[in-house]
Amino acid sequence: MTVFPVGHYMGERHPEGLHYVRLGLAHQTMTADEFGVWVLSHQDSPQWSLEDVLALAAKASLPDAESAAARLLSVGLLTTADDPVAFTRSYRLEPLSVGIGNTTENPDTYLVGLPDTEPARLGASAYELWQWSALAPTLWHTCEIRAKVAGEAPADLAPALLADLRPLLANSCGYLDTAR
Repeated sequence: MTVFPVGHYMGERHPEGLHYVRLGLAHQTMTADEFGVWVLSHQDSPQWSLEDVLALAAKASLPDAESAAARLLSVGLLTTADDPVAFTRSYRLEPLSVGIGNTTENPDTYLVGLPDTEPARLGASAYELWQWSALAPTLWHTCEIRAKVAGEAPADLAPALLADLRPLLANSCGYLDTAR
C-alpha cells in the first residue's frame, strides 16, 4: 500500500519542541519521532510503502515509529493511495520552488529548485503537473485534463499521475494538501 506525506511543513517551535505542519486551513503538530517518520515518507520511489518507511525508521533508530505512523495516518499527515481515483479526488498539489526550465542540450528534463541548491530534475509529465498544479482544485482535475488531451479515461491516468507526484514531494517541489 503506497504511502504519501500530506501537509506543508512550517517548522519546529520552542520551547515545546513540536513540529508544525499546515493541513488545509489548520495546523497539526508532530513530535520529533512523528516528524522523523513523516520525513522518511518523502521518498522518490513509485511504490513507497508504510513498511518501507518503518524499515528506514528502524535503521534510523526512531523509537515508537509504528505508533508515530499510526498517529500521522489518523490525523491525515500520512495517507495511503490504495485507490488512485479516490486519492486523486481527495488531494491537490501545491507547488513550491521555482521553475528553471529545460535546456537545448537536454530538452526532456526540466529543472525546479531554489537559488544555490541542487535543482530537482523532472520528466515532462511531472514538470507539467508541478507547473499547473496551483490551478487545479484536485489531482483528479489534472487527470481529467490529461484524459481530454490523451483521449483516455481519467481513471486510467491516475496511477501515472501518482508516479509523477513522487519526485515532486521527494524534492520539495510541492506538497500534498486536502482538496479545495
